[in-house]
Amino acid sequence: MATMPLHQVRQLLNALFQELPAGVDHFLRCSLRHVEREPAFGTRIDEVAAELRLTERTLERWCREALLPAPKRMLLWISMLYVTLRALRSRLTVRETAIRLGIDPKRLYQVRTELLHAPDGADGPPSADLDRVLIAFVQECRLPRGRVTQAMKAVG
Repeated sequence: MATMPLHQVRQLLNALFQELPAGVDHFLRCSLRHVEREPAFGTRIDEVAAELRLTERTLERWCREALLPAPKRMLLWISMLYVTLRALRSRLTVRETAIRLGIDPKRLYQVRTELLHAPDGADGPPSADLDRVLIAFVQECRLPRGRVTQAMKAVG
């Protein structure tokens, strides 16, 4: 069951970013694998860069050129999407799911505050939270808001 949300995150990313340079696509795939192994917002960019045999600066340049958030921030977004989709699949709140994944509630609060600029909502219905996370992510990536609808259709 753990890989299903991972697959859904991949589908979301594919729907949001219809065409990405190959290097960025490899970075996202590698990041997804790391997040699945360590969903507690603990993946470090140097670990991902090392696995890809690249420097952090190369990843930063690739993300900048693809108009994506910085690699460290992308890891946070990927983790947040993963936790939110796990919550949706399990029918638990994001907070309950995070706790089951070993994520400290204080860390969840910090990440939600950083990414969403408002930490509340982690105890609400996961479908509403997914909308909120996706809208904030799309806004940060400066994508058309209509991509949220496409992404939601991609994950059913």
